[in-house]
Amino acid sequence: MADIFISYARADRAKIEKLAAALEGEGYSVWWDRQIVGGSDFSEEIERELTQAKAVIVAWSAESIKSRWVKDEAGAAAEVDKLVPICLDDCGGAPLGFKQYHFVNFAGWNSKPDAPAFQELIRAVEARLTGQAPPAPIETPVERMRTLLIAGAIAAVAVAAGYWFLNRSTSPQPADPPARAELASSSLSAASRPLAAPVSAKSIAVLPFADRSERGDQAYFADGVAEEILNALIGVDGLQVAGRTSSFAYKGRNMDMREIGEALGVAHILEGSVRKQGERVRITARLSRASDSISLWSDSFDGTLDNVFDLQISIAEAIAKEMDLLLNVNDEARRMLTLTESTEAYDLFLQGRELVNRLWGADTLPNAVSLLARAVEIDPEFAEAWAMLSSANYLLPQYVSVADEGPYMAAAQEAAQRALTLDPDLATAHLALGNLSVVRHDYAEGRKSIDEALRLAPSDGRLVFSAAFNRMVIGQTTQAKELCARAMDLNPASGAVMLNCGIAALSAGDLGEAERLARFSVDLGFTGGAFTVAEILSMKGNSEAAIGYMEGRRDALVAFAEQFREPELWDLAMRAIHKREPQARSLLSGLIDAYRATPDARIDTAVVSTYHVTNRPETFMDIFEAHQFGNSGFVLSRIWDDRPESVAIRQHPEFNEFARRIGLVDAWNEYGWPDKCRPTGNDEFECD
Repeated sequence: MADIFISYARADRAKIEKLAAALEGEGYSVWWDRQIVGGSDFSEEIERELTQAKAVIVAWSAESIKSRWVKDEAGAAAEVDKLVPICLDDCGGAPLGFKQYHFVNFAGWNSKPDAPAFQELIRAVEARLTGQAPPAPIETPVERMRTLLIAGAIAAVAVAAGYWFLNRSTSPQPADPPARAELASSSLSAASRPLAAPVSAKSIAVLPFADRSERGDQAYFADGVAEEILNALIGVDGLQVAGRTSSFAYKGRNMDMREIGEALGVAHILEGSVRKQGERVRITARLSRASDSISLWSDSFDGTLDNVFDLQISIAEAIAKEMDLLLNVNDEARRMLTLTESTEAYDLFLQGRELVNRLWGADTLPNAVSLLARAVEIDPEFAEAWAMLSSANYLLPQYVSVADEGPYMAAAQEAAQRALTLDPDLATAHLALGNLSVVRHDYAEGRKSIDEALRLAPSDGRLVFSAAFNRMVIGQTTQAKELCARAMDLNPASGAVMLNCGIAALSAGDLGEAERLARFSVDLGFTGGAFTVAEILSMKGNSEAAIGYMEGRRDALVAFAEQFREPELWDLAMRAIHKREPQARSLLSGLIDAYRATPDARIDTAVVSTYHVTNRPETFMDIFEAHQFGNSGFVLSRIWDDRPESVAIRQHPEFNEFARRIGLVDAWNEYGWPDKCRPTGNDEFECD
């Protein structure tokens, strides 16, 4: 077994031979295909060596980026966190799916082991071999303060998926949000629901299916089967289906049917299991009445990966029939529900989608992009995979620190357009385009695309929530609250939905409802809700209570930013945000000014929002207009509440022109004026 496996294109053999010799000179054992033994199975030996190596160097070049073999090997390495990419020529970029990985620039390498590029490679390889991260660069005071602001003062919510995130360029990146893994069952009980609508007899929740495969390594496949059945049931007229986020929150939880049904507001529960062995698949499903756990229907469906879509549709049809509803799946509809003819592409899609749903972790979304890119490479006609690839690229810069968001947004746009070319009625692709339009400050086009997505799938809780959020962004708070009521009914266990709907209530001036929903989001394990609870307490005039509330959750917040352990940084943030002390605010915004002057400054949610909360409206508008960044919609959604800093933005002399230039007025003229602004004639308007 070699320490290092090298993947490369045949045209680069001479360079790889020198690289391998240099690595061996440093004491590493190296495998590359020159060492294949005559008479051996070529692919079997490569796979064995690739699996056993502790580090996989992938040598990108003009030739290797076209090689499917190299991309497959890179994808396999990325999945197990062994990938160490280098670039041999002009370093114009890795292929789609690998652009987010930092590569070592070997262009012009002189074959000497003391060259900076080779030494950087050694550090990266050593990190893989020891299982430890490379030494982190020393942070300057400005960088250290920026980390605090990003991690503690400014909480943001991801627009496409609805999850709160922290831009953590230097802070830890846990595999799952803290408190989510420890979420108490009582947090998901009916008693904790803030809004409990009457339970419809025609309602159902689809729980994650259990993985019964022999090795227990097919959880993503079992989840994927359950999600596709859920998606099919969403299309049944007259059936209310609990959203995926809420239903899947019960994965691995020991709660009875009655508790789950009451918490999700549904009358029926579908659960099941999947056993996958080679190409064979067995899906077992059971429909139960939530009120007493009585089984109403159960069956097993046997098939192969080639007809797994038919199995999923058959289960959905059986459920609809049992509930006296009609799932009309004619030949054309069945063809549309068959996502791809390639079982390999479908498996990659399920793995990628599972990672997009997970979101958290330094490698989670990068690996999702890689898997989904491979899926569409295998089947370029796979519309759902293109749409999911768009979402993964859109979300990645919001959860993983990158130097430039532009390439990801461009890749997301290209993938969404490709999905719609293949399937013009694909709701998720329209949603992706809507989110991207908001990034470009084209709010009218964003509204159009998101509304079209909702028209195509009106019962999909994710799309109802996205439509509510879109109204929040452009200040249409009343409409947002109406859609929020539907979104909360469809996803009653989603902390992200609860928090955002609480922010909508905050914009409407209902502090009581806002606080109730924000606290409920925290109860659901959504740690970011703590920032909003504290903010509301400050708005009520109780800054000490706000700081005390934050102090009580400091340990959870430290999981996102170790800098919160430093009393002086914590104190500065609390004084600036909650006590509104002018000196603390001046220092805070001054540090951001200094950061913006550095060569590597990145303008993002945290930077722009800091100018909002420190009451510098003109700078806020200038920076917002000049830059496009992934979560700009959330930043804009926060200017509609009654905080003095928000009112200062809306009533600033430059706000009217700002709103025109960034496209808000175009959206208002087409879709209606925001609750707190009104036209006054002569193309002018005023805001409260």
